[in-house]
Amino acid sequence: GDEPAVVVPLDALLAELAAVADARTLVLDTVPLERRVRPVALGRAFANLIDNALEHGRPPVSLVHRPGPGPEGFTIRVRDVGEGIPSEQWARALEPFQRLDRARGGQGHCGLGLAIAERVAREHGGRLRAGSDGPGEGFEVIFEGEGLPA
Repeated sequence: GDEPAVVVPLDALLAELAAVADARTLVLDTVPLERRVRPVALGRAFANLIDNALEHGRPPVSLVHRPGPGPEGFTIRVRDVGEGIPSEQWARALEPFQRLDRARGGQGHCGLGLAIAERVAREHGGRLRAGSDGPGEGFEVIFEGEGLPA
């Protein structure tokens, strides 16, 4: 909450986060876009979303970044082809320390990833939501945010 907001190129920030993954498992689709954000918080949120998709989904994972909603907004979608989270469990998944499948909670996982990402989305004037093409056909987490005031 104390991190100052600065103008950053979101495409470069996302490319840096994606660089830790194998290019065959993570596909990056961005456009040049600068927004005033809290880059450390945003980076942590997206590192969690990417980690969740790689850990619990099935590759390939795509990270798609576009402008909007709104004139200063941005939307970033993290998509995999795994089973995803059932819609009736989404609200619970956003709560801290929730792991929907205890068998998936391995070493170092404590159920905070989505809760952190959701909090960062709200701090950026937006929200975190889920989308699905149906069971086993793809799942995405959609982060919508607004550029922060100077």
